[in-house]
Amino acid sequence: MPANSIQRLLARGSFGDQLEQLDSLLDGLADSGLCVLLVHHPVAWPGFILALTGRAGNELAQFLEKHHIGVVLSGHTHRPDIRFHTIGGHVIREFGAGSTTQNDATRYKHKQSLGLPASSRPPSQLNSLFIHRLFDHQGDLLWEATLTHSSPLARGFNKQVSRIRFQLN
Repeated sequence: MPANSIQRLLARGSFGDQLEQLDSLLDGLADSGLCVLLVHHPVAWPGFILALTGRAGNELAQFLEKHHIGVVLSGHTHRPDIRFHTIGGHVIREFGAGSTTQNDATRYKHKQSLGLPASSRPPSQLNSLFIHRLFDHQGDLLWEATLTHSSPLARGFNKQVSRIRFQLN
């Protein structure tokens, strides 16, 4: 895709060739355990920009179904969230990564107090961090994801926002 195309501006594109390469590596492994896919763009994003539509969306859906992908870790939006997709009767859990450094209200207030240039408004979300944990519980493989936020008054990610736990096998 040309660097100056409108599709690039709208953060749309095709990655079918990358899926083909990965497809050949994963052939025969679908039943050997949990498959997790890490991608930059969300699998499904509501709206005109960032949407995986047309060929790219179809190729990804086929790939997810063929390889029995159970969990997708995605980024790009800097918004921590959990989305559920049903593709071919199979539920896929997608975790959108937040940002650990971009949305820092404390830095905004500090810059403002020093008279330094800052964005026109503080960020709408706090910095966030998903902590993922796989573990065995009485013979069942469980996945646990805990979303934490930073606090403007303390250092680190100390405020647990939500936790989801589900069985994988």
